[in-house]
Amino acid sequence: MEETLARHEERSRLSPVVRTRVLDHLFSWPRATRGLAAAALVAVLSLAFWRLTSTGSGEGPGDGGRGTDPGTTILSRGQDDALPPVAVGISGVDDEGREYEAVDGDGVCLEHALKFYLALREPAFDHYAILGLQDGAPLWYIPEPGENRDYVVPRDVELPYMLPWEVALAPRHHAGQALVVAVLSRSRVNPSDVEAALPKAASAGTSSGEVEALLARALGPRYRVSAVAYTVRSCEVER
Repeated sequence: MEETLARHEERSRLSPVVRTRVLDHLFSWPRATRGLAAAALVAVLSLAFWRLTSTGSGEGPGDGGRGTDPGTTILSRGQDDALPPVAVGISGVDDEGREYEAVDGDGVCLEHALKFYLALREPAFDHYAILGLQDGAPLWYIPEPGENRDYVVPRDVELPYMLPWEVALAPRHHAGQALVVAVLSRSRVNPSDVEAALPKAASAGTSSGEVEALLARALGPRYRVSAVAYTVRSCEVER
């Protein structure tokens, strides 16, 4: 993933070593180098993921007569009766490495990067792939196109798991609406399966809940899906 991660090579290189320690810092009062926006982001993510990981019987959605399709991950913050098997969270990362709210704020600067978080309610679904969708086109982040590598959430890590990657937006994105989609499986995620299912979710546009539901239905019970919508904006223009 060298090309995509070039702008953030140093932080990405160090992240695998210190990810648990960094996560602990994120869930405590922020250091002086972190702004209030980062603290608000962490509070919202931790609340949503706490509900995801600490509630429920461990059975997948669709149990208990709710009629939810397996793999569907529609989650409203603060909603207890529709817990998904997986949730993806994102934050913006500026050139100094400071995180900020990506979803409920003003969006993410095109000149900045994205950081990803995953929370699992079904630990067996620990193999993951992350991609973006903009104008209906898939933009693979993890793995990159042609990359022959399996990505797995480490065992016994605190959730939400902060992925040790930051993906720069500028090379492949433009200002406008976009989605981040996480696909998880019990074994290695096959990008060909995901791309074959994407046309069936095209009608959802940038509605994250609809994309989740349609994509999960198309992929079937082997996969779990979560999506989040955000805005890409050009901060260079604003200056």
